[in-house]
Amino acid sequence: MADPNDVGTDYDPEEDPPAMRAERVRRTIESDLLKVPGVKGTGIGRDAAGNDTIIVYVGDGSVSTALPKRIEGIAVQIEITGDIDALR
Repeated sequence: MADPNDVGTDYDPEEDPPAMRAERVRRTIESDLLKVPGVKGTGIGRDAAGNDTIIVYVGDGSVSTALPKRIEGIAVQIEITGDIDALR
């Protein structure tokens, strides 16, 4: 007989929750990604299936060939933004 108190998820305080893991990986790799010509910024988001992604904002689509498809098992999503100017 199944245990009614078992919710089916084991908690491990040493493990990052998925969104925190994506943010940690993004922060770790961001400076390297920003060195790629045409990369304008990074963020985290979700794909159509609800999985966490690392978003890389680029000036144009030609940059995507220089970027990885996954970083530490997290999918990379390319967003074409054009040039970004900071407001002053």
